[in-house]
Amino acid sequence: MNPVSRYIAVAIQTDYGDASDWETVEKNMKNCGRLIDWAMLSYSSLEFPIKLVAFPEYFIQGIPYTTKNALLHHRIPVKIPGDVTDYFQKIAQKYDIYIAAGSLLEYDETWDEAIGLVNDSEYGLQAGVYTTSIHRAFDAVERLEVGGVIINDIPTFRVDNMPYGGVKNSGIGKEGVKYSTEEMTELKFVSFVL
Repeated sequence: MNPVSRYIAVAIQTDYGDASDWETVEKNMKNCGRLIDWAMLSYSSLEFPIKLVAFPEYFIQGIPYTTKNALLHHRIPVKIPGDVTDYFQKIAQKYDIYIAAGSLLEYDETWDEAIGLVNDSEYGLQAGVYTTSIHRAFDAVERLEVGGVIINDIPTFRVDNMPYGGVKNSGIGKEGVKYSTEEMTELKFVSFVL
């Protein structure tokens, strides 16, 4: 994708209930694909440089749960890579856009393969890792090539005083008051000999 200096971000609000089976996840995924098609067609006549289409959190899997336990036991896990990631990758390539698709509860059969899949991505904003093993938690922190690792919570967690930002193609710098200021400041040393 070619970088642009200014672009339009399209936000699409959905009202999907909680998905209790894979068929509902698949239906919501395809509905979101149709919404992206409609948005791109609608805005193309205005010649807006659309580069980002964003959905609210959990757009495929329904509303977020208030506890981690409920999140883990009532979500339909999405295999990565798999049907969902492949579907949205094709749409993103079709329109030359990025899609902020919310968080999906993802799983993989093996720990090392899951770490490898995350690291093989050209993106790396944050990762949420659910584990009961302190060893795996520290392994994820050490090995994942992302801007932040959230253990036992969703990857979109952030507060203003923490450095929030990605690596690779997931941004240029860090958010957060202190970190944004540092990113936008260029230090210059000056010395006077009087």
